[in-house]
Amino acid sequence: MKKRIILWIALAMLLSLSAVLTVSAQQADVIHVTINGSEVAFQEGYGLPYVDNNWRTQVPLRAAMEAYGAYVDWDADARTAIVQYQGVTVKLPVNQNFLSANGQIQTMDTVSVVRSGRTYLPIRFVVEALGGSVSWDQETLTVNIWNPNYPEKQTSLVPLKERGVYDVYQNALLIGDSRTQGIQAAAGISGADYFCENGLTLRKVMTGGSVADGTYTITQVTDDQGNVTEKKTANVVTLAQKLQSKQYSRIYIILGFNDVGWQTPTTFEKHYDQIIDQIHAAQPNAMIIAQKLIPVTAARSQTDKYFNNPAIAQYNQIIERQAKANYILCIDPTWCVADDTGAMDAGHSFDGIHLYAKSYKLWAQFVGRIVP
Repeated sequence: MKKRIILWIALAMLLSLSAVLTVSAQQADVIHVTINGSEVAFQEGYGLPYVDNNWRTQVPLRAAMEAYGAYVDWDADARTAIVQYQGVTVKLPVNQNFLSANGQIQTMDTVSVVRSGRTYLPIRFVVEALGGSVSWDQETLTVNIWNPNYPEKQTSLVPLKERGVYDVYQNALLIGDSRTQGIQAAAGISGADYFCENGLTLRKVMTGGSVADGTYTITQVTDDQGNVTEKKTANVVTLAQKLQSKQYSRIYIILGFNDVGWQTPTTFEKHYDQIIDQIHAAQPNAMIIAQKLIPVTAARSQTDKYFNNPAIAQYNQIIERQAKANYILCIDPTWCVADDTGAMDAGHSFDGIHLYAKSYKLWAQFVGRIVP
């Protein structure tokens, strides 16, 4: 009997100690945010600050920015947070590694995210874009924000001079495969040039391969009876020739999907670096935009040996890494056609890979809204 009592006492003490340790750990993980010395109140039901995998503090957008004195808005079509304060407008597209402040791009080493229906922002990048400063107190786990204009507030949205959704395609070049052909055929873009082909790989492009550029040469042919007919021959060009044909404002790299099944990651990364170098050399004044690969549907991913979402994610990491190394913009169009798991929504595709015409238009419009 005594042994049983001792065991119960020991178990109770162990449980009590466990509870204390759990509470202590939870308390130790609480991240505080102050603005000019005043602590920002966050409620658990509305989101709490946390440190992401890139060791950047993510803070619930609306609570933090309204405490800063800024006005917050949300562009649902572009999945973009808009923050305005003292003449500065910051646009922060979700799941993209950049923000724009009054149209000027700033790349980040992390992304804004949506968790449990709440938008979180990497606080340092946004505050600095608004003209403030940020410091970190490791001992108290506190983000200290300094707003030089505090406590002035902006209580209404300043009307934005919105451009047309397709303005970013004017004098642009889109380099890609059959999915880019889908954009070309269905999105309704005018003013853009294309270097694309069904099945086109990055490997083919970087080894001097040519594609039809949409123009034709007409020659007259006379047969033995003297009849004259016209022969229409498609013109083909290499990327080098296309880049020398004119100066572009923006160049979109939408290549890589077909390489997932045929190139090793190492070779793919080498070729991606080379295409960026080639474009930089030929088009020094153009903005280069690398697009991540849109995933396939969950059903296609489960049955396709090559074109599955884990493999696509691996190649997307390479694209992001190369964009960062070469100081170019990297965007992720996935969420314009994705389901909650991040796979392509089956309602957007007839084969698990390619999109319906209406979905290509959604893709083009999404990119048009977030590219600065």
